[in-house]
Amino acid sequence: MKTSTDPTQPNYIRPEVAEMLPMLTTFDDVLCGTPRIHARAATYLRKWKHEDPDVYAIRSVCEPVFEGLSRTLGAAVGMLFTKPPVMEWNSSESALAAILDNADMAGTKYTVLAKRYAELAMGHGLAIGLVDYTPRPRDAQGKELESNAANDQDMRPKWSLYARASAICWNDEAVNNHQKLTQLTLAEEARVVKAGEFGPSIAQRFRDLRLMIGTDGKMQAMYIVRELVQSNVASGKDEFRVIESGAFRNRNGKAADFLPVAIAYAGRKLGTMQSTLPFAGTCFANLSYWRYATNLTFNREVCGFEQMTIVGDLQPGPGHTAAKPVAGQIQIGPLKALHLKMGGSAAWIGPSGKGLEQLERGKHEKMVEMDQQGLGFLVPGKSAQMSATEAAIDNHGKLATLGTAGVGINDGLNLLLEITAWYEGIEKVDAPVMTINTKFDARVLDATSAGAFSAMVRDNTLTLATFLQLLIDGGVLPEGFNVGREVEALALNAPPLSLVDPAPSVAATPR
Repeated sequence: MKTSTDPTQPNYIRPEVAEMLPMLTTFDDVLCGTPRIHARAATYLRKWKHEDPDVYAIRSVCEPVFEGLSRTLGAAVGMLFTKPPVMEWNSSESALAAILDNADMAGTKYTVLAKRYAELAMGHGLAIGLVDYTPRPRDAQGKELESNAANDQDMRPKWSLYARASAICWNDEAVNNHQKLTQLTLAEEARVVKAGEFGPSIAQRFRDLRLMIGTDGKMQAMYIVRELVQSNVASGKDEFRVIESGAFRNRNGKAADFLPVAIAYAGRKLGTMQSTLPFAGTCFANLSYWRYATNLTFNREVCGFEQMTIVGDLQPGPGHTAAKPVAGQIQIGPLKALHLKMGGSAAWIGPSGKGLEQLERGKHEKMVEMDQQGLGFLVPGKSAQMSATEAAIDNHGKLATLGTAGVGINDGLNLLLEITAWYEGIEKVDAPVMTINTKFDARVLDATSAGAFSAMVRDNTLTLATFLQLLIDGGVLPEGFNVGREVEALALNAPPLSLVDPAPSVAATPR
C-alpha cells in the first residue's frame, strides 16, 4: 500500500503506525507459516558473512515452521467462541435478524463475522468494524429517488472489518466533554478491472471518515473515498480521484453525530487506536524456535556426510612421463585405492556434532517460552513439573488475561449491533446485545480425575449432585444439564443410597 509522510496527502500515515507496521508484518508472516517465512527467509534468518549463497539457500528452507502462534491464536479465539454467542434481541429481532444473517452483504452471518473480528483483535491487539449504509437509489441524472417502499427495499446496514494496519491516520478530540474519534482514514485494496483476460487490477483506495459541522450547526459524520491514480515524481505528491462521498444517515434520513466504527481493544490500550499485541511474545519465540530448528536440521544433515581429506600429492597415473604428464585420480568406492606419494595420508573426517546439543536446548527453551507467552498448552506434560496450586494460579492468570481481551471484543461487537440498529431507526435500549464467552474456569476434568470422583461417589464421600456439577464445570456435561432432575430420576430407579443426596434432616451431617 502506497502511503505518504506528507500530512496534506489523503494517504498520510501517522508515525506510530509506520513504527508498528514491521511488528504487524512479522506477526502476519509467522501466522502464515512455512511458505511465507521461507519466501522471506532473508529477513528472518541470518546469513553468515562468508556463507556460500547456494548453501544459505538450502539452509533457509530445510525446516518447516512450527505452527505455535497460529495454534495459540486459534485456541484463544476458540475459547471465546467455544459456546455459541448468546443474542438478546430485545425488540429488534423482526427488523434486524435477516440483515444480520447477511451482515456483510456477501452472505456471511454475523456470528461468523464476530469470530473474524475477534481474530483480528486478538492478533493485532485491536480490530476495526465499520457499519455503512447502502446509498439511496438515484435516477438517470444522478438525483436521489424519493423515499418509498419500492426505492428503500434494498437500503440496509452493511458490516466491513478492517485489520489494524488499515487504519493509517486518525484524530480524536473532546466533543461534549467526551473524547471521541473525529477522523479516521482506512486504507483499502479494491479489485476494479481486469488486467488481461483473467488477471484483476488492484486499486489503492483511502476511505476518509470524519465528523464535521453541518449546515444546521450540528456535528455530522461524513465520508469520502479517494483512489490513487499515480505518483507524481516531479512534485513528490500522489494524485487521487474521488470515487464517492456523502454523509452517514440512517433509514429516516437522520445524520450520524458519531463515526460509525467500533474499535475492539484486545491488547492493553495505550491510547486511541493504539494497543499492545497479546501474543507478541509468542510470535517472537515462534520465530526464534524456527531459527534453532533450521540450524539444527541443517547441521544434522551436514554431520551425516563425512569429507575425504587428503594430505600430500597423488601418484601420477599410468603412462606418466615428463613429456606426457598424467595426473593422479581419486576414485572412491568398493575395492578402490588411493595412490599417494611418500608421506601422504587420506582419511574420512566428519563434523563432531558437539553444537547439536546447544541447538536442541535452544529449541526447547523457545518452546517453553512460546508456551508461557501464550495460553500454556504447547508443552506436553508440564503439569507434572509444577504443583497443582502453581498450575491453577498459572492457568487462572492466563485465562483472566484472555477474559479481559474478550470483554473488549464483546464491547466492540455490541457497538456494531448498536450502530446497525441506529441505521434502522431502533433506539439503543431496543438494540440487540450479544454475549460471547469471557468467563473461563481453569479446572479441566480429565479421565483420571473423573474416575477418582466417581470412586468417591461409590464410597459415599461425594454426593452425586456434586459429582454431576463437577462434570458440568469440567466441560463434560452441558451447562444446561439439570442436576436436580437427574438425581431425582436416578432415585426413582432405586440406586444404592450412597449414590443420591440424603434427604435433609436435623440429624444429617453435612458433607
